[in-house]
Formats: sequence, C-alpha cells, structure tokens
Amino acid sequence: MLCYQGLGNLYFCCFYCLGLGKLLSLRIYAGSGSIFETLRLAKPLIVVVNEDLMDNHQSELAEELADRKHLYCASPQTLQQTIAHMDLSSLFPYSPGDATPVAKHINSFLGFPDD
Repeated sequence: MLCYQGLGNLYFCCFYCLGLGKLLSLRIYAGSGSIFETLRLAKPLIVVVNEDLMDNHQSELAEELADRKHLYCASPQTLQQTIAHMDLSSLFPYSPGDATPVAKHINSFLGFPDD
C-alpha cells in the first residue's frame, strides 16, 4: 500500500487489490475536493467517510456518487466487506458538469453584463 499526500491536507492510499488485480484509490479524508480529484483521474475509488462529523456531509456526497455508480462508499466497519464484494466493471466514469449556465443566471440576476 502506498500512502501519499494529494492537494492540501489530503492523505490517501493506493493499493493493489490482489483478488481484483486492480489499483484502487482509498480516501481516508473524503472531502468533496479530494473525491472529485480522484474521479477526474478515472481511478476506481472507495470513499471511507468520517462518521464523526456533525452534519455528515461527506456521507451525503459519497452516498449520492455511489448511487450513481461512480465510486464505492464504506465506513471503517464495512470496508473489508465492500472490497470483497465490489465489481469494478459496474462503475461509470465521472463526467464533470458545466457550470456556465448557472454562472450566467447568477450574473444576470445580480445585474452583471453578459460576457
């Protein structure tokens, strides 16, 4: 297992799962930036959420992206089971959305000129 620091205070591990023959990314700190950073790299991802957070926003994002089949979501208690039962071929590539229409609408609402 290779652990390294990504952007900011982000630490994550990449490991070779012998049973799957695949390099996986395992996020230990699962902030939205770190999740999307890994998805843009098109690597299989397991997000292990921090269940001790007050509003558990990490869990909300990870579960939504897992429902959309972009990643796997686990807790520390379910990580081993998630790895044992995951099927990487069931994951879909993540395609970032286009924020331009939203930005134009906000600019128009605020009275800024169209560029």
